[in-house]
Amino acid sequence: MTRDPGRHILRLTLLLSLLALLIAAAVYYFVPFKTQIVTAELRIHHPRSLLSLRTHERLLDNRHEELDQYADAAATLEQMIVQWADRTPYWLQLCQTYQQLHQDDSALAVLALAHRRNLLDAQAEIRLLSDLYAARGVPYRAAQVLEIGMAGGLVSPDREHWARAADLWVSAQEQERALVAYARAAAQAADGIPDLRRGYLLADLERWRDVVDALGEAFGKGGLDANQTGEALLLRGMAHFNLEQFDRAMADWERAARYEKSRQSARQWLIHMRETLRQATS
Repeated sequence: MTRDPGRHILRLTLLLSLLALLIAAAVYYFVPFKTQIVTAELRIHHPRSLLSLRTHERLLDNRHEELDQYADAAATLEQMIVQWADRTPYWLQLCQTYQQLHQDDSALAVLALAHRRNLLDAQAEIRLLSDLYAARGVPYRAAQVLEIGMAGGLVSPDREHWARAADLWVSAQEQERALVAYARAAAQAADGIPDLRRGYLLADLERWRDVVDALGEAFGKGGLDANQTGEALLLRGMAHFNLEQFDRAMADWERAARYEKSRQSARQWLIHMRETLRQATS
């Protein structure tokens, strides 16, 4: 009995397509930054029969009726993605189903591959992908996805998203990128909170003149609560001290001492500065 060559070629083609998807998912997870590699498995099964689209959708609805049917729903969605790979809702539903199953690596793999295929075109979808990267300990990619989304018009380039990107860059130890993002958040903020956060980061980098400027903008805009005001005065006093502007440092620390949260630290800095000046003049 001879084999049907057409059927053999069709089966081989489908298997090669499946292999290509798996390779794409694996390659997409190689992150050059700090040689981080996120291992994720995208399980896609060859469909047993070429059911109609409506049949698959009805089957999916039925399998979602009970919580313990999520695994079956995932298997159905995997089959649907193979046949209708350009339908974004199926990728999103598979991602959410993996989340329900607590298979977070698989959820990230699915959504990342959908993003690579240019299937994500809504702000909520980009935010979800960014959040998944962050949750899996890849803040670099989380920030990158968010900023690409803003650059491409898919994510609103507002204060919230720039501040989120800045926080992610800080987590990724990309301080310069974080400073740029904080500055863009500050440009759209009515209060001085983004400038305060920028001031903290500049202090970590010991860029004291920039600290004074950033905190000056924060005070100028206002909107800081009592704790934030005390901490900002404490920090600006430190910047003045390192710039040898001792009178200004003393003025800031004396003001910071009026706030409960910063009182003790401010008093310690005042004692330290007076002792430093005493030694310098003795």
